[in-house]
Amino acid sequence: MAIKKDVSRERAIFCAKNADNKKASDIIILNVQKLLNITDYFVICTADNPKHVEAIIVDIEKEMKSKGSRIVGIEGMDMKTWALIDLGDVVVHVMQKQIREYYQIEELWADAKKVNWKLAARRKTS
Repeated sequence: MAIKKDVSRERAIFCAKNADNKKASDIIILNVQKLLNITDYFVICTADNPKHVEAIIVDIEKEMKSKGSRIVGIEGMDMKTWALIDLGDVVVHVMQKQIREYYQIEELWADAKKVNWKLAARRKTS
């Protein structure tokens, strides 16, 4: 991606924090820069139900737009079992538990390095 890597990482952490604020669970960030040329980071989290999926996606969209970020696309809002918001350098996947367990996308990208977003978020606020 053309966006500076540190900016992409900070955007991924920001999205993870927003998902956490909306009570998403099992939030992880995967650095896929060396594995993909279409994005730098995946943020993956679990939502309790379709309304929860929607709330997380809508909140991240609103927050990113308020920061002046361009939203490339949003997919999956019809069924709301697995929705994603594509920010270009960051793709946020919001999945209901059974869908996440079935597709196991963390396993598909097992070679990706995990980002300790909670530690990074604490450092930023200190």
